[in-house]
Amino acid sequence: MNKKKKGKLRKAFLAGILAISTTGCQTILPKQETDLNQDTYITEDFNGEFIHHIVNNKSKNRIDDFNRFCITANDNELKLASIQTSLDILKESSEFGNDLYNFAKDNNLHFCRKLEISKGASATYTSKLNVIKFGSVKNHDLKRLGIIAHEITHAIQDKNKLLFSNTEWDVKSNIKMSLAIESAAVIGSITLAFDMKQVGDDSLWSNFHDKARSNSPAQNVITSKILNIFERSYNIQKAAGSDHKSAMEFAMGKIWPEIFQVKTWRNYYIGTEITQYEDWMKRGFLDTKQIAIGNPSSLIIKDVGKLGTYDFSEYIKQYDLKINSIAITSNEHKQKIAELENIRKKRIEKKHGKLLVIK
Repeated sequence: MNKKKKGKLRKAFLAGILAISTTGCQTILPKQETDLNQDTYITEDFNGEFIHHIVNNKSKNRIDDFNRFCITANDNELKLASIQTSLDILKESSEFGNDLYNFAKDNNLHFCRKLEISKGASATYTSKLNVIKFGSVKNHDLKRLGIIAHEITHAIQDKNKLLFSNTEWDVKSNIKMSLAIESAAVIGSITLAFDMKQVGDDSLWSNFHDKARSNSPAQNVITSKILNIFERSYNIQKAAGSDHKSAMEFAMGKIWPEIFQVKTWRNYYIGTEITQYEDWMKRGFLDTKQIAIGNPSSLIIKDVGKLGTYDFSEYIKQYDLKINSIAITSNEHKQKIAELENIRKKRIEKKHGKLLVIK
C-alpha cells in the first residue's frame, strides 16, 4: 500500500487531539466538576498543593492559555515545580537521561497537568500539541521520572513518524502497532533506570523491583522477570567484552519479546485498540475499499527500537512479531474482533460492491 497516495491513508494519532482553549480563567476547588465545554489545568503553589483553573475550551486564546499553564524543559518557573524537578533530575541522571532531556528541550516538548486525561493513565503524550499531560495524581518523584522517560519515548516515536493507527488495516494489525510502540516506551523507562544504576544511582531500578515484588495491580508490566533478564543479559555481554552501549542494546532486545507475555498489560492495549476500532466504525472511517491484513511490516516495527542514545532495532528484527504470536486470550476480545471484522466486511461490500483484502 502506498502510504503517500492522497486519500488512501488516514492516520489517527494514538494520543488523540487535545482541545485546550481558554478565556476567562477561574480558580476552583480541586473536587469541583466541570462541563464538556471546559478544560481544567492544574498548577502548583509554593507548598506543592494543586490549584485548578477552569478554562473555556472554545476560546480563541487557547494557545496563550496553553503556554500560560504548561512548561518546557527550558523554563525555570515554579508553576509545575514537581515536573520541573523531575526534568532537572533527568538531565543529570545518566547519558541516556540527558539524551531524553535534550530531546525534550530541542523539540520544545511541553509538559502540563490537566484534570481531563485518558482513563487509567498517569500521563499521556499528545502529538498535535507536542505535550505530555499529567493528571491530578501526586506521583512519587521516582515514579514521575519513569513516566517522563516513557512519554518522551513516545515523543521520539512521533518524531520518527511511528505514532499512528491506520483505518485501512484490520484490527489485529492496529493492535500489533499499538503493542509495539507501547512496549518500546516501557523499555525506555527500564533503560533509564538501569543506565542510572551503572553510574551509581540505583534508586529508580530498586523502585521498579520493589513495585514488581509488591504485586500492585498498577504494576502490570515491569515484572521481576523482565528486570532480571535485562540485568543478566547486560552482564553476560559485558563479561564477553562488549562496551556499555552494545550491552545495553542487547539487554533491551532481550526483554522486547518478554513484555508481550505480560497478560494484564497486553489485554489492556488490545481492549483499547478494539474500542478505538469500534469508534472508527461508528464514525464511518472504516468504510474503505480494502482491508490490509498482516501489518505493520517488520521494517516499520523495528524502528520503534531507535531510542536516542541506544538503538536495539537490529534485535527486534530477530523476533519477527507476527500477529499470530500475539496471544489474544480473552474470549470477550476474540468475539468482539470477529464481530467487528464481520460487520466491516459486510459494510464495505454493500458500499463498494466488493471487498479487496491485501496481505
